[in-house]
Amino acid sequence: MNFESKIFTKEKISLSGTEEYIVRGGRNLFPLLPRAFEGVKQIGFIGWGSQGPAQSQNLRDSLEGSSIVVKIGLREGSSSIPKAEAAGFTKKMEPWERCTM
Repeated sequence: MNFESKIFTKEKISLSGTEEYIVRGGRNLFPLLPRAFEGVKQIGFIGWGSQGPAQSQNLRDSLEGSSIVVKIGLREGSSSIPKAEAAGFTKKMEPWERCTM
C-alpha cells in the first residue's frame, strides 16, 4: 500500500515479493504526532477489547500536551467502563457518535 506523508519519511520494503511502504521509527517520532494530526480535535476508539487498551493509552500518552482528546466508545452499562476509567479515560463517547475533526 502506498501513501503520502508530509510529516513522516516513508520507506519502501519488499515482503514476500510484494512492495509495501512503512514509516520506520519509534519514540523519536512522538513529537511529530501533533503535527501529523493537525486539525484533529478528538480521536475515538470503539470498544475496549484485546488491543483497545494498549492502543488508546499509547496514543493518548503520545499526544500529551496537545489539545487532542482521545475518547473510548462503550455502550451504556458496559462492564468495560470501570476498566477504561481506571486507565484514566474520563471522556466517553457512544459507539455511534462520530468524532468531529
